[in-house]
Amino acid sequence: MSEARHAVLLWLDIMGFTALTERLTAESRAGAEHLTELLNRDFARISSSLKAHGGDLASFAGDAVLALWPCDDVDGLPRALDSAEACARELLAPEPAGQEGAHLPVKAVLGAGSLVFSLVGGHRDRWLPLVQGEVLAELAPCADGLGPGQLAETASVRYLKDRPAKQAVVPLRPAEEPRIDPEERMRMLPEIVQAHLASGQQGWLGELRQLTVLFIRLPELPIGSEAQPLVRATQTCIDRHDGFLDKLSLDDKGISALVAVGLPPRTKSDAGVTAVRLAQALQEILRAAGVSGGIGIATGRAYCGEVGSVSRGEYTVMGDVVNLAARLMTKQDQESCWTRRQRAIPAPRSSCIPSNPSL
Repeated sequence: MSEARHAVLLWLDIMGFTALTERLTAESRAGAEHLTELLNRDFARISSSLKAHGGDLASFAGDAVLALWPCDDVDGLPRALDSAEACARELLAPEPAGQEGAHLPVKAVLGAGSLVFSLVGGHRDRWLPLVQGEVLAELAPCADGLGPGQLAETASVRYLKDRPAKQAVVPLRPAEEPRIDPEERMRMLPEIVQAHLASGQQGWLGELRQLTVLFIRLPELPIGSEAQPLVRATQTCIDRHDGFLDKLSLDDKGISALVAVGLPPRTKSDAGVTAVRLAQALQEILRAAGVSGGIGIATGRAYCGEVGSVSRGEYTVMGDVVNLAARLMTKQDQESCWTRRQRAIPAPRSSCIPSNPSL
């Protein structure tokens, strides 16, 4: 199912969390618990501010989030923009120096335009939210070079601000919590989360685990319902190779898929070999659909657990190994690359598979 809507977008990136994740993933179990606490503290603050200003958290992308203010028509964009900007200013404001438990700094980008909202996939009754639109491509250039506490605007936002007759804008009311059927909610949860909930172990989701991560770049993913056959085929292929499709990630780099091999209950001793075979199978699927997409693979230790707040969260994997796979994903001009770093813990091993390798 798909729906086209106008919307204002707010992309928020928590700065400094990558280095913090790398440091804490080198620790013991306590490192995972500490990371969960710090990350969810900052996400709870963001979620609370979004709700107060009428926004909706659309997706997580590591230590960044994408928030939306959907509108029924173009005329509603100015009002939504004022609310989104007020929310951004609130989150970007520096906290008093020396304050105990201070939040990490944030940078942000405001955008506006037409978007297509879809639910895709459905393999084994697992559905994934997908947001697409040309305005998303405007985020990356605006995000480059931003520092802590800085806010950038896309050309569409500057156009809205330059409208000739700017009337007084009434702020949007706080957003209401969506009502989701419990059975429907369970169908959208990953297999590992369902298993923890069934055993009453929700509080023990966070852990540090050795696994292999694949990042798949999908710049040419079809729009809306046309993407359904490809996403369903991708889901099926990943499941066949005992992988876990974490999310269709939406950030300043565009649309990409994050896949993990080695998560329970499908822990594998040969996760790296399985991941390479999975990448080759996924390339065949993408090639048959006429879609190009680079794939980066890395093996290492990662944080696996719940991020977000009480009202909005998701299960994901984070850490240096994930960041390395994401960087390799963009290197489509080389056959392969292997890296090893001198670290206190086993260094991530990685490879980059081009989108159209010669067979």
